Formats: sequence, C-alpha cells, structure tokens
Amino acid sequence: MSESLKDILTRRSDPEPPEIAKIKKFVLDRFNVQVAVAVARNQVVITASNAALAGSLRMHTVELRKILGPKTKLIIRIG
Repeated sequence: MSESLKDILTRRSDPEPPEIAKIKKFVLDRFNVQVAVAVARNQVVITASNAALAGSLRMHTVELRKILGPKTKLIIRIG
C-alpha cells in the first residue's frame, strides 16, 4: 500500500539553519517582536511587520552582518 504525500511530509524533519534562529533571537531580544526569516543561497530576507521595525533593523545591520558573515546578502522587507 502506498503512503500519502501528507504522511511522508509530516515525518520529514528539516531543521532550520542556525542563522535563522540567531536572527530571530536577536530581534526578539532587542525589539520583543517576531519576524519572518528566509534563507536562499547567499541571501537572508528578514520580513518586518511594519516600517518602524524595518528602519530600526537597518540601524543594526552591522550587528546582523556579524551574525551572518561577510558573504551573505541581507535584505530587510516590510510584510
């Protein structure tokens, strides 16, 4: 008997990259807000809930760059 796609995907465990956890913790500690973080190849996209948070995150890009490393492109979006 074949398994359904849903059963296969629920058993699959994809741990999130450590960069995602570090960025989420950084934002939660500094601003007490949850953000969405996506990683694709050599870029990290942080989606902020409003423009004020995005602007504040831009002021902390030096600290975020230390977390990500020099070769990773950082993108901050408003979502």
